[in-house]
Amino acid sequence: MTEERYQHLLGRLLDDELNGVEAAELSVELRANSQRRRDARQQLALWDLFSQSQAPERAAAAFESAWRIRLQAEGDASRFVRLTARQIRSEESGESSDSKKTSLKSAAPAGSSILFPASTKRTINRAALALAACFALLLGLVRSQFSPTMEEPVLAEARGQAVAIQRGTEWIRATAGLALRPGDVLSTGINGVAVIGFGNEQTKLRVAEKTELTFAAFKSAKRLALKTGTLEADVARQPAFRPLVVTTPNAAATVIGTRFTLQASAAHTRLDVAEGKVRFADTTRPAVKPVTVAAGHSAEVAAGTELAALPRTGGILAEYWTNVPGAYHVNFLKLDPRYPDQPSVRTKIESFEAPLNRGENFGARFRGYIHPPVTGQYTFWLAAWEGAELYVSRNDRPEGVVQIAFAEKTGPREWNKHAGQKSSTLTLIAGRRYYLEALQKQSAGADHLAVAWQPPGRDREVISGEALSPFQFGQLMR
Repeated sequence: MTEERYQHLLGRLLDDELNGVEAAELSVELRANSQRRRDARQQLALWDLFSQSQAPERAAAAFESAWRIRLQAEGDASRFVRLTARQIRSEESGESSDSKKTSLKSAAPAGSSILFPASTKRTINRAALALAACFALLLGLVRSQFSPTMEEPVLAEARGQAVAIQRGTEWIRATAGLALRPGDVLSTGINGVAVIGFGNEQTKLRVAEKTELTFAAFKSAKRLALKTGTLEADVARQPAFRPLVVTTPNAAATVIGTRFTLQASAAHTRLDVAEGKVRFADTTRPAVKPVTVAAGHSAEVAAGTELAALPRTGGILAEYWTNVPGAYHVNFLKLDPRYPDQPSVRTKIESFEAPLNRGENFGARFRGYIHPPVTGQYTFWLAAWEGAELYVSRNDRPEGVVQIAFAEKTGPREWNKHAGQKSSTLTLIAGRRYYLEALQKQSAGADHLAVAWQPPGRDREVISGEALSPFQFGQLMR
């Protein structure tokens, strides 16, 4: 097995994403390769410890259970685990050292060791082997996790003339190969792009135009501060005690190994995760519990926004049925025997505005989820040729939809031809998603369809892909 494949499987194991086939493949490799077996044990232990440190509210029993598995993997150490767990609980309850010794002694019959009765000598030997493995693990931890050396960042690429490095009061020319130092501030202007590497480590950071990034520290761990702009990162798996942490004016992203994009301004931060998981926190509201954002999801920190991991936005599902007879009324589409499960074409459009002049005698359905950026009152508008209806649900389930608007033979983005095009005011909550659907029937003419909304404090606008995600229906999507 190649090193790349091993690291991929190990990462999926740590992220709880390993399937049965992959688990069998990794198991065979670990049995055959003692070095990788030791490495996997160490990474599992570090991950447990890191998870516990990042979630102090996690029950002690969960942490105990994780280590129970480690110990039992070395042999039948159930007796050892029970007594160790008893000791841990007594420490948590605040008992004195003497009382703990007494309680442990009382558990052992006369003539046996302090911790274990003679009848468990065989179990003790196995447990001792497990403890020896743990001590070896800790020695490795001291050497590898607290080593003073670490790959330092280097400016791998600088495109355009608008890339600059500020070092204290000096401005350093941004040239490929420049070693970066703690406190350096990298700035990109219009059309300026920079790529940061970390020696032999596979981590790459792409700094987009109009971005300001500060290298806060990297001797013991990577610490970056994104003041404004966009950072795209492909992060190799980091040691559990030395994650990559990127802060913004109002958020913090803690990364072990993943691919993600972070966009920041003074009042807003958005995280999009393409691979792996990122722990995301609102640093302006300490009482708000951080969330874990997995691949294919995003989260935002802003005033009035609920911190939650949601499916990544970007467009809406469009389905077309060709050769549907009848005039402009959508009932002709609903009566077609292929509706609703057998469309002629499925595709995705980037905003809630269909391409113009698709054809004649067709029916269409546009459906997905809308993600309100802030909590408040929203109004919707529908424009279409020939006829269309707009539906919304009070949650993310299609079963509860109600019609909120309709349109008949309007011009493109002609929002006020008749009263039915405008919905009543709806209260939407940030951090939630709502199912949205539009139906269209076209016979002849220059067809079009668009849906607009007016969020709190903003002007009316066609709903952009940033606030939409396509309907999810498993493997049917193509």
